[in-house]
Amino acid sequence: MTSCSSTAYTEAIATATEATRRAPESATAWRVLATGLFLADRPEPALAAWNEAGDLRLDTVKIDGLRRTRYWAVEQMVACRQARS
Repeated sequence: MTSCSSTAYTEAIATATEATRRAPESATAWRVLATGLFLADRPEPALAAWNEAGDLRLDTVKIDGLRRTRYWAVEQMVACRQARS
């Protein structure tokens, strides 16, 4: 298995950062930046970059601990729909 050095991540991040500066509308540049940041163990900036690429989508919301509140009331409050299988 091949692994990248932290220098390679730093270079990739720098190159991708420059690409996003030159072409801020480029989703590919943002994705490369996000991936580099994530692999360099920088999850918060990686999420921000993926958000710029338009790649973040909410998949699942789990609500635990409802003992006295009915699920439908919370569902209405957060404006979500229960997934249908």
